[in-house]
Amino acid sequence: MPPKSRFGNRLTSFLFKALYGAEIGDTQTGLRGISKQELGWLLALKGERFEYEMNMLIYARKMNVKIREVPIRTIYFNRNEGTHYRPVKDSLKIFRKIISGLFYYAFPALIFLIADMLSFSLLYRYVLAGIPHVWKVLAATAASQVVAFAAFLMVKYRLLKWKHFLVRYLMACLLFITASFLLVEAGSGLLQFDPVLAKTIASLFLALFFYQLQLHWGIFSGYPEYGQLAGERRHG
Repeated sequence: MPPKSRFGNRLTSFLFKALYGAEIGDTQTGLRGISKQELGWLLALKGERFEYEMNMLIYARKMNVKIREVPIRTIYFNRNEGTHYRPVKDSLKIFRKIISGLFYYAFPALIFLIADMLSFSLLYRYVLAGIPHVWKVLAATAASQVVAFAAFLMVKYRLLKWKHFLVRYLMACLLFITASFLLVEAGSGLLQFDPVLAKTIASLFLALFFYQLQLHWGIFSGYPEYGQLAGERRHG
């Protein structure tokens, strides 16, 4: 593969896998088989050239369309000297598109983070004032995690689908309550941080972990991992 094409592919493939959880070896190929059922949203996408190709992948991920790569043999004439790809300018456009599309996935994790920190601060400082430190941290942590997960589900699904997610919700809650409590205790005890500051740092780590958990494993997703193949999905 010519240097220009190799540079662009490696960069965008790495970013797409890190931020969207899907491994795609060639993000810039124009040879794509598309089901007619997907043409509606594809025609509505904005962008041109390489930017449009990346936008297509982002929205396919967003709409849970599974992407299947088929190996082909590519023949380059004159080491692809006639390519229209501009390594710096086009890479910046693609990077901007990747970051802008990330908001769809990161927003629920951001809501989780804000709800967790605010509810803990309120409970620890005011509602639970006067009780022993350890019990106060444990109670505030448990309550704030419940609030954070509830806020996530409300933002993600508008209405809480308890029948679908109750078991996973409880398991995730217990995991995050335990991790958050241990991190806050370590920060406030061993490092002598203010408990609210320790909780803020812990919440940042947990929000990043929660983002990756939801992105790669979809613990609160109603679809199979990475969706189904285009044309097999149920619309409506």
